Amino acid sequence: MDQTQGHMNRPTSGTAPVAGSGTIRRKLLGGLLVIALIPLVVLGLAAYFLSERVVIAKTGEQLEAVRGSQARLLRQQFQTWEKELATFADSPLSAQALNELRAAFLDVTKEIPPLPATLDLRREELLSYYDSANFGKTFDGQLWVDSLSNAAVLLQSQYLANNPNPLGQKHKLDRAAELTAYNASHAIHHPQLRAWLDHLDIRDLILADVETGAVVYSYLKQPNFAVNLKSDVAAKSGLGQAFARAAANDAGGLAFVDFQPDAVSRNESACFLAAPVFDNGTKAGVVIWQMQFAPIANILQDRTGLGTSGETLAVGPDHLIRDGVMLADQDKATKFQNDVSLNALDGNKVTMASRNRKGIAVLTSAEPVTVFKGSTPESATTWALLTEMSLTEINQPLRDLARMLLGLGAIAALLVALAALALSQRMTRQTGSISRMLTQIGIGNFDARAEVVSNDELGHVATSLNAMCDNTLSLIQTKDERDQIQHAVQKLKEEVAIIASGDLSREAEVTDDVTGGIAESINLMIFQLRTLIGNMHETVTQVTTSADDIRKTAEYMSLGADQQAMQIVSTSSSINEMAESIQQVSEHTEQSAIVANKARENAVHGTESVRNTMRGMDRIRDQVQDNAKRIKRLGETSQEVGEIVQLIGDIADRTSILALNASIQAAMAGEAGRGFGVVAEEVERLAERANHATKQIDSLIKAMQSETSEAIMAMEICTQEVVEGSKIASEAGMALDEIDEVSHDLAELLQSITTATRQQARGADSVTKAMSSISTVTQQTTASTKRAAESVGNLAALAEALRDSVAAFKLPKLLPRPVNVFDSPEPYQMNPIGSLILKALK
Repeated sequence: MDQTQGHMNRPTSGTAPVAGSGTIRRKLLGGLLVIALIPLVVLGLAAYFLSERVVIAKTGEQLEAVRGSQARLLRQQFQTWEKELATFADSPLSAQALNELRAAFLDVTKEIPPLPATLDLRREELLSYYDSANFGKTFDGQLWVDSLSNAAVLLQSQYLANNPNPLGQKHKLDRAAELTAYNASHAIHHPQLRAWLDHLDIRDLILADVETGAVVYSYLKQPNFAVNLKSDVAAKSGLGQAFARAAANDAGGLAFVDFQPDAVSRNESACFLAAPVFDNGTKAGVVIWQMQFAPIANILQDRTGLGTSGETLAVGPDHLIRDGVMLADQDKATKFQNDVSLNALDGNKVTMASRNRKGIAVLTSAEPVTVFKGSTPESATTWALLTEMSLTEINQPLRDLARMLLGLGAIAALLVALAALALSQRMTRQTGSISRMLTQIGIGNFDARAEVVSNDELGHVATSLNAMCDNTLSLIQTKDERDQIQHAVQKLKEEVAIIASGDLSREAEVTDDVTGGIAESINLMIFQLRTLIGNMHETVTQVTTSADDIRKTAEYMSLGADQQAMQIVSTSSSINEMAESIQQVSEHTEQSAIVANKARENAVHGTESVRNTMRGMDRIRDQVQDNAKRIKRLGETSQEVGEIVQLIGDIADRTSILALNASIQAAMAGEAGRGFGVVAEEVERLAERANHATKQIDSLIKAMQSETSEAIMAMEICTQEVVEGSKIASEAGMALDEIDEVSHDLAELLQSITTATRQQARGADSVTKAMSSISTVTQQTTASTKRAAESVGNLAALAEALRDSVAAFKLPKLLPRPVNVFDSPEPYQMNPIGSLILKALK
């Protein structure tokens, strides 16, 4: 007995343990991980790329909205400038200022004799002023002074060189020191024009004579003041171009000159808007505005909705960016040209990815902005407005989403791995126990038994194996029998190892020895496993197919329920609006009845008021005739005042001659007559002032006489209108009587309409409540259908995972093939909705 036991415990040479359960466990673990990770990766990539598309689309829409808003503000700014300039050009102030300043400008050389010595001294003062002011490297002071007329030299010396205010504040001088008609007119109109500029976003206001081209007025008093815009030097400037375009436009339209270097502004860029000024239908001159860049900059620098990297650019036809750098120094302006700006300048709206002026990848939205339409297409000026945002900033939410998806994917993969490990351990625990028992028996340990850890077929097999081993070992007596048993067990172990690896198409060989019963039990176990796994495979396939059909049907039902809910909500909203409209109609009808009654009462009062109006108009006619007589007497009195003013003018002229004679006599008297000469000069100044005041009074009296005549004619016309008004008032009284009768009938009709409308309102309210209940039930049905579709989708996913799990087992070819409803030759029985969906999918 001891020899038998020792022989049984001796290991068999050339035999190694078989870990079939480990192979099945790895297959199950790997399969479950792959099943779980593939949808996670697909969903993550789909979510990322879909989010990227949505973010780019939303950002493009945001850029287009910002660009459209800024383009509208830019157009409104230029349209405001055009309207303000047109209003100023049509105002009496501009025509009066232009006429008086132009006349005084032509008389400058008459009042100040242009002696050569005087002109040379004034030119030297101007050259010294230009050299000290440093108007830019492109400004040639000597050339500019040589191009000036005598009148321009005299006026620039007064308002530029000898102006006590510093550079940039020359406009604060209202009147120069010398006593000339131009200085007197400038002292009157300069404060008035300054008041205009205080309410406008413009930099400079310029008035030019259309015939001579002379700048008779400039608010800022730059070197272009008093120059001839038709000269070769000034005609090439932006100011000269604006003057020429406005002067050539006989229709009275505006002229525009885009930003370009200004020769008199330290190489700064200037933009001009000009309009002709008409006086009694005759073109008298041109008013020119130099535009401020600040309003444009405020529009372009608004970064609302553009994040931290967004900006808005305006690119002109010269491909230069309109910004503060260009305004300050034309040489430093940035030239920008790419596909986006070219498309916009060609008149197209475009949104696309590109490179900005710094070489950074951006998303750009551009459109053409016509800042000046002009009278012809050739005179129009169009800018390209570009709104851009860095792609790095746009993609920042996508990077955050990617990091979040990677984190969630890692967590999900870890959970799936743990779940798969637990499931594989549970499924392979029993087969591992059987494999370990057979391994021990194979090496001679006949006391080894399988641990029963489950109540399924594998557990019954383990129980049967343990009982068989107990029965078999008690029958083993000889060494040859033990060797035969050991060989049979070794062979059986190898067959079981193959089966444990998942190949259920193999069966253990049944012999006549003691292992025959074990082989039969194992074959029985294999048959049960084949049946179980085959049934599982077929069931899973049918469940997957049915779940897919149900899911598709639920999706169609959900879609139909959504559309039904939307239609019901829309219908409910329409009925609500109809009910409210009916209620409002009812209320308005009641109010209309009240108003009709009031209208009847007002008609009665209106009749009495018309009669009172007729009596009042008779009194007005008498008063108008009396006023006409008084105005006529006022005209006769103004004629007498005119004669007195003419007499004062004659006295002023004679006083001036007397002062001149006194000056001559004082000069002849030498030192003794110097004091008398001073008195004579003062008398001459007073005579000049009196003469000037007399001219102004004479012009005022003539205007008064003209207006008096017009007032008399207006009074006569007014008298006729009063008579006509009396007739019309009488007819109105008759009409009001008829309105009284119609109002009575209208009140009765409105009362009946009010009663019917109230009944309709109550019916509409009942329909509204019913539709609200239907809408609530439909929304609940839609939500339930969606949840059912989601549950069926989850069921299909679980069935697919289970099918993949059992796919690791190899079955014989004789087992029935799972049925697929799409390729089965036999008709698959399903519900009518599933059949319709299946036909649609095919």
